[in-house]
Amino acid sequence: MTQIQPAARQELEDGAVYYAQISDDLADRFLKDYEQTLSFIEIMPLGWALHYADLRKLNFKIFPYSIHLSF
Repeated sequence: MTQIQPAARQELEDGAVYYAQISDDLADRFLKDYEQTLSFIEIMPLGWALHYADLRKLNFKIFPYSIHLSF
């Protein structure tokens, strides 16, 4: 089960609002990029390089965001 920290959820919402101010389509693409990144993590949770001591990081494919995860 994916647990998202409140600060990370807020950053995601802020990003969606920012892109929606430019274009609704852009906001939709941003959220789709996020969902696709989560899907990659669910398929291979340990398949990403360690970025910090016990944190792994996966960049969004299109947008300048990343997801940091730990187990």
